[in-house]
Amino acid sequence: MGGAVAETVGRLMKQLGVDRQVLAVTHLPQVAACADHHLVVAKQLKGSSTVSSVVAVQGEQRVAEVARMLGGERLSGTTLATPKKCCKLGNELMTANTLDLQIVLITGMSGSGKSVVLRALEDAGFFCVDNLPPELLQPFVALEKAHKASRVAIAMDVRTATSLPLVPEQLAALRKQGVMIRSLFLDASTETLVRRYSETRRKHPLSQSDADHSVQDLRRALVDAIELERVLLADLREQAHVIDTSIMRPSQLQSYVKSLISTPGEQMTLVFESFAFNAASGRRRLCIRCSHAAEPAL
Repeated sequence: MGGAVAETVGRLMKQLGVDRQVLAVTHLPQVAACADHHLVVAKQLKGSSTVSSVVAVQGEQRVAEVARMLGGERLSGTTLATPKKCCKLGNELMTANTLDLQIVLITGMSGSGKSVVLRALEDAGFFCVDNLPPELLQPFVALEKAHKASRVAIAMDVRTATSLPLVPEQLAALRKQGVMIRSLFLDASTETLVRRYSETRRKHPLSQSDADHSVQDLRRALVDAIELERVLLADLREQAHVIDTSIMRPSQLQSYVKSLISTPGEQMTLVFESFAFNAASGRRRLCIRCSHAAEPAL
């Protein structure tokens, strides 16, 4: 292929690379010009051995390499004109990707840490919405575009199970409109989720059991609800970046998500909270919480 078709493929691959890592081995200059990074692989004969090298090129070196891909070894002003346009197009696509609305869609199992991720993104400057009905996704995105929003995080869960099948089609439509969407799916083992629910004593959104049932009946009902939730969210899981939080602490999950979304680093923040006043001694104990983009040093 070549011409307009190759350029279209380059654009689509660049869009695919917004939330995935794409490695392309190509001889098409239209595709190479759309890449974020350009590596030149070459082979040279040294003595009786063949040596391969990989060199990263940028700027004028990249233009020259795209020109070589397009027109051969002999370069002229005319030969360089088209590659410069190609590389300019790639840079414009990169700039457009950074200026367009960026959406992080958070879905996953109940009890897997969606609220932790949402708080982390809110601290990082995202406008966050929890439990948005899927029917309102496209109108909400249109509203945020009108408000010139740049970063939005949306959480959806099984509480809107009847509308969840609409989400994949809506995400595809938004991507066609140039909206950058990163889908995160938080998961955990059934054993971990059961333990977390037993610690918090919260009721699963799909659980139908009453509090007067035996402990074994309640556990069985909880496991059934978790397995049903996995079935209902299977399609969204297939199209998202899956994060298993089974052995992750909340601070680790926050750090991982911030690094994944490439939010800027932040300074350490200390929050002092007074609690547990002792009437006998008249003393107050202080709890010091440390939050940081990386694991706390304290």
